[in-house]
Amino acid sequence: MLTSKQYHDLLKAKLKRFSRSQEEWKKFLETSSRMYKYGFKESVSIFAQKPNATACAEIKTWKKATNRRVIRTSEAIGLVYSTDNVNVTSIRYVFDISNTVKVNEQSKTPYFWTIDDTCEERVYNELKQAYGVTDAINLEEAIKKIVRERIAYLTKDVQSNIIKSVEGSAAEELDEFALSAVCERFASESATYAILHRCGIEYDADFSDIYNFDTVNAITAVGDIINQTSEEVLRSIEKTMKAILKEEYYERIRETARNDNESDRRRGDNIQTETYLPFSDTKEEKIDIGKYGRMRLKFLREQKPIPMTFNQLMINGELEQHLLTVNEQCISRVSEFVEKNREKYGATDALQNSNPLEWTRICNSLRMMAEEQIQKEIIYAQ
Repeated sequence: MLTSKQYHDLLKAKLKRFSRSQEEWKKFLETSSRMYKYGFKESVSIFAQKPNATACAEIKTWKKATNRRVIRTSEAIGLVYSTDNVNVTSIRYVFDISNTVKVNEQSKTPYFWTIDDTCEERVYNELKQAYGVTDAINLEEAIKKIVRERIAYLTKDVQSNIIKSVEGSAAEELDEFALSAVCERFASESATYAILHRCGIEYDADFSDIYNFDTVNAITAVGDIINQTSEEVLRSIEKTMKAILKEEYYERIRETARNDNESDRRRGDNIQTETYLPFSDTKEEKIDIGKYGRMRLKFLREQKPIPMTFNQLMINGELEQHLLTVNEQCISRVSEFVEKNREKYGATDALQNSNPLEWTRICNSLRMMAEEQIQKEIIYAQ
C-alpha cells in the first residue's frame, strides 16, 4: 500500500498528464461515467489505480449494504479527499466489486443499469420533462442540450474561480470571454461523452481544448464542472431506470395475483382479492402536498390491491393530512441528514467560501443519499 504522499503525488501526476493525451482523458471519462457518484479528484484517483473499476466502496459499505466480503489479499484504492485544500493525510480506502465475494445467499450485487430499446423512450421523455428540452428529437439530442445548458450555467456561476485556477496554465493567455468559451466547449464535450458512454451511445467527441488546462488547478476547475454535470444527469437517468425496475417488479406481482385469481375463479371459489374505491380528481390533488407527499400519493394509488391504509384514510377523510405529514417528515429527515454529514464528507463552511461548486455537489449528493433512505422508510412504506 502506498503512503499518503504517494497517493497525493499519483493524483497530481495523472492530472498533469491529461493535457498531453486526449486518449488518456477519453479513457478517464469512460471510467468516471461508472464512478459518477464520486467527486472529480476521487474519480481520477480510481482511474489512476484501477481504470477498469465498475463499482467502488469502503469495506464497511460492502459489508452493510450488500453483505459482501472484501478479499483479504486485495489492494485498496486510496482516494484523496475532494476538498479545495488537499491534505496529504486525507486518504480513504475503497475496493472495487471485483475484489469482493458473496458471503451467503443473502449477499447482493449492486444494481448496474443499462439502457436498451425497451426503456430508452421512457428515459428520453423523463429527461425532456425534467429539463425542459422539449425540442430534442431523441435521447442523444436531449442529453447534448441538457449538458450545454448546465455547463453554461455552472461556468458563469464559478467564472471568478476559473480565472484564478488557470493562472500559470496555457489558458491564462486567453481573455475572459475566450476563456469562458473554451471552458464551456471542452466541458460540454467531456460531460456529453461521459454520459452518452454510460448510456451505451457512441459519440465522437473533440477534446482538443484540453491542452489549455495543463496545470493541476486548471484541469481540476473544469473537471469539477464536468463531474457535477455528469453526476446530475446520470443520477436522473438512474432514478428513472430504478422506477422502471420497480414497476416491472410490481407488474410481475400483479400478474401472479391475476393468474391466482383466475385459478380460484375456475375452481368456483369466488374469492374477491381486490377492493377498489371510486375516486377521481379529489381535493388532495389540488392542495400543495409537496414533492414527497405527491410521491407517497402516487405510491398508494398504484398498489394493487389498494392498501387498507389508503382505503381507511380516504373513508376517514384523513388522506390530505397524512400526505402533508409525510412531506414534512421527509423534508426534516433530509435536512437533518445533510447537516449532520456535510462536514464529514468535506462540505465545510471554508469549502463553501473557497469552492462553492464542490460544496454544492457534495450537499446534493448527501441530499440524494437521504432521499434514498426516506423512500424506503417513509414514502414507500406499506
